[in-house]
Amino acid sequence: MRWPRPCASWSAETPARLAPRNHDPIRHHDRLGLAERKEILSERESNLTEAVLKRQFEGGLGALTPAEFSRILLAYEPVWAIGTGKTATPEQAAQAHRYLRELAAVRFSFEEASALRILYGGSVKPDNIKGLMAQAEIDGALVGGASLDPRSFASIVNY
Repeated sequence: MRWPRPCASWSAETPARLAPRNHDPIRHHDRLGLAERKEILSERESNLTEAVLKRQFEGGLGALTPAEFSRILLAYEPVWAIGTGKTATPEQAAQAHRYLRELAAVRFSFEEASALRILYGGSVKPDNIKGLMAQAEIDGALVGGASLDPRSFASIVNY
């Protein structure tokens, strides 16, 4: 199977600025978009995770057609877990993924939501990959800094 090249990324920017700039590459090219849903520590600690994810999902991905939506990968990336020493538990990550899939089912369809691949990208390391990948809701990992060390990255790939 040949995967299209990644071309677009969504972050915690405002929906008004985000949608026009990022939908164009998905609409006009045979490429795979990577859509990132992010939250900061104060949002997590205030129990706002679902509100933040819903706002970002509806503001960025809600404008896509089902055909466009079918060509993206979604990444849940808790910014608070990147380089801070704090990490999301596998259960916290799975809950966020489950909620994103529920949003996809409401906006698109159960079938589209089931086919959606959701990656976890919050400080993936050799010591947490096994627990993360044991969660049925997590389809893969978006590895950042750990990919710079060949041994670390190999441990993640071969978990």
